[in-house]
This record gives sequence, structure tokens and C-alpha cells, in this order.
Amino acid sequence: MQDKSLQKQDFNADDIRQLLVAKGNKVQPSDAEVTTFLRVAQGMGANPFLGDIYLIKYTQDSPASTVTGKDYFTKVARSLGGSWKAGLIIQRGDEVIEVEGEFKLKTDTLLGGWAIVHTKDATMPFGAKVSLEEYSSNQSTWKKMPHTMIRKVALVHSLREAYPEKLGGLYDSSEMQQAIPQVDLVNAVEDTPIVKAPPTVEPPKVITTTVKEIIQEQEPPETVVEEQPQQPSQVMPPQQIDKPTVIVCPIHGGDMALREGKYGEYYSHNVNNTWCNNSLDKPSEAHKNKWLGQIVEKYGETTGNTVLQESDGQGILWWLARLDNADMDVRWCTTCGDMADEIINNDWYCVEHTPNGN
Repeated sequence: MQDKSLQKQDFNADDIRQLLVAKGNKVQPSDAEVTTFLRVAQGMGANPFLGDIYLIKYTQDSPASTVTGKDYFTKVARSLGGSWKAGLIIQRGDEVIEVEGEFKLKTDTLLGGWAIVHTKDATMPFGAKVSLEEYSSNQSTWKKMPHTMIRKVALVHSLREAYPEKLGGLYDSSEMQQAIPQVDLVNAVEDTPIVKAPPTVEPPKVITTTVKEIIQEQEPPETVVEEQPQQPSQVMPPQQIDKPTVIVCPIHGGDMALREGKYGEYYSHNVNNTWCNNSLDKPSEAHKNKWLGQIVEKYGETTGNTVLQESDGQGILWWLARLDNADMDVRWCTTCGDMADEIINNDWYCVEHTPNGN
């Protein structure tokens, strides 16, 4: 029986667009690229929400790329009754040997990877041996785990030969790294988006008491309020503004409308048939850099550095509040709300509105 994860999935272009927003992709593909990707995914029976297949656009001018996830190959083989072994080719002393798995001694030299795939109906297995020198891209993932990466390349090679009608023409991110060496492609496709869980709904309460008891329980007990020392009054700006339905894109200058997607709220607008999207809770680095530049221009570099230090993990509303007023911890004039200069009788005033009438 075929694995359910490989059956045709029920998702549309808007779902794909929301997935890209949730992942925080800096460059968004065009509608035509999303539609093409959707047809490819549905034709393969691949689910982008499970990491079977990815749509990645590196720059605004480059075409979008479709990359197959690391587990899609083994899902297909398993659904067709296949089995496999894979491991490393190493040099141990003067001897070159093949070991199964990804473990080697510190004194061993890693040379490459190997794999053998047994299909349900073939009389002979399908095998492959690949060289580390040919595939290692020197990117961070290859530096951290070369054993895992070269073994995976060998296994994908063997699976593609064993099932050409299902996997022919598909390539894993580790194989495509040579085509785009300036991008750490493995890290890009294995960055799983964080999906917000739906809100928990509490079950209704069952009332087992009488009306009289309920009224008695609802009457607040008498409390003694301790007198607090009088604090200077001040008008403080909000830490974040009310959520607007439209904001101005700091990159393109156009209006971004608030929308509701599968993974939460986001702001979006179309620029030359390309969508510019921004998650409400997780704005892109490009947008944050533009907002930071506006803050520096408006309030100076010292304030900009303070905002930058506090900006980690902050959403769009926090940034918009900083644009309105970057100095969130100063005192404010009791009369006009402008920045205060002095305190008189426990109240803060600017120079123009002191009690002396100035």
C-alpha cells in the first residue's frame, strides 16, 4: 500500500504563499512560480508542509528553484517496498574500506560515500559510490557533518537509479549545492517554520450551586487599600501601537494590507507582479533594516543603537511604535505630552509649561 504522505495533497497557491511567509523568506516568488511549484508538488504527491519539497528564490532577479527534501526519496522507496544500506568510504592506514552508517575513527580519512538499494521486483541491487571531493561545497552544513552529507548523496543516487519513473530528474539539496555555491542550500530547506497552535478552548462550566450561593460568591470581600506613596505623574507612550489595517512598506513605499493566513496575520502588497509579504510577529531582516535606518535618520545613531539592541524577536507593531517615538523610557510633560525637562511638586513639565506660566 502506498504511503499516505505521498498521496495527492489538498492545498492551493495561497497555502503555499502563507507557508513562505511563515518561513520568513526574504525574497518572495511570483504568482506564476508559485503556480508551477504547486503543480509539480501535486504531480509528485509531495507535501511542502511536511518538508517533501521546497520553493526557494534567492534573489529578485533569479528564477525560483524547486528542491526535493531529504526524506522524500526514502518515502517513495519505502512506499514501493524498497530497502537500502549506505555508509562511508574511508582510508584507514594504508587500506581503503567501506563502513556502514556515518561513524569513523578520528584517525580515519573520509573519502566518499556508498549505498545499495534493493527493490521489490529487481533481481540485482542498485548501487552508487560518490567522492567527497566532488560534492563538498565548503558550506557550513558540509563542514559540520560531512559524513552525513556524503552518505546522503550516495543514497539519493542509488534511489534515483532504482526508481527512475518516480525519482528521475529530482535532486536533493546536498546535490544542488554546487549549482548555487553562494547559498547554504541545505540550511535553507531544513529551516522548519514555526506553526502557531490553535487557541485552547476551555470546556463550559457546569453550575451546581444555587443562585443565592452564586450571588454571595460574586460579592467582593472588603479589602483595606494601603496608601501608596505619591509618584510623579507622567504621560508615557505605548510600547506598541494599535494594529493598523494598512502600513507603508519601508522597502517599496507602497501600502501593505493586513491579511489573515494559515499561519497568522501578515502584511502584503504586490510589486511588479511579485508579492512582498511580512509576518506580523516575525518581520523580515530587509524590512527591519529599513525601519532601523528611518529611526537613525529621525532620532540619531545613539537611539538607533539602543533600538537595535532591544529589537531581537520583536514584531511589526513594536517597530512601528519605535518609528513614532523611539525614546520609550523618558518622562513626558503633564500639560502637553512632550518630553519633560524638570519635575515640580511630583509632576513632570517641559520648559514651556511649568507652573510658573512659562
